[in-house]
Amino acid sequence: MGFKSILVPLDGSLLAEHAMDYARQIANPETVLHLLSVIEADRAVEFAQIGGMFGPVAGATSYSPAYLQGLFNPVEIKHRESYMRELGDKLQVDGCKVSQQITCGLAAKTILDVAEKQNVDVIVMATHGRTGVSRLVLGSVAESVLHNAPCPVLIIPVRVTA
Repeated sequence: MGFKSILVPLDGSLLAEHAMDYARQIANPETVLHLLSVIEADRAVEFAQIGGMFGPVAGATSYSPAYLQGLFNPVEIKHRESYMRELGDKLQVDGCKVSQQITCGLAAKTILDVAEKQNVDVIVMATHGRTGVSRLVLGSVAESVLHNAPCPVLIIPVRVTA
């Protein structure tokens, strides 16, 4: 039986790429590996959005995709396209079925939305292993995905990927 579709969020880090190795281990020849790269908004925008959960911040609590798209450098988007194409090509050469998606937004929310829309069987992702204040300030994308995902989540801890 096995998994029909696996979502692998990629942020450009080697830690995230290492999760692909685990995704390939649980995939069968018919499995589609959905590679997702989320280009995140500037942290100030993210903080404003998070702050909006607790009360109004400058009169706005959410941002439209068009607004978020305007926050990103086209060079970053081109770089991410090249990065995703390279990873996808390598997996296809190895015989994997691959789909790729690049989107702009907030990482955890976008991963959860894509997992639901794509009806994936499992999400395989790495954690950056932030602790203390950095985790409090930056949050944990992996933790948010784990607690809110519509499917099982395989988290690859930083100590395994390092």
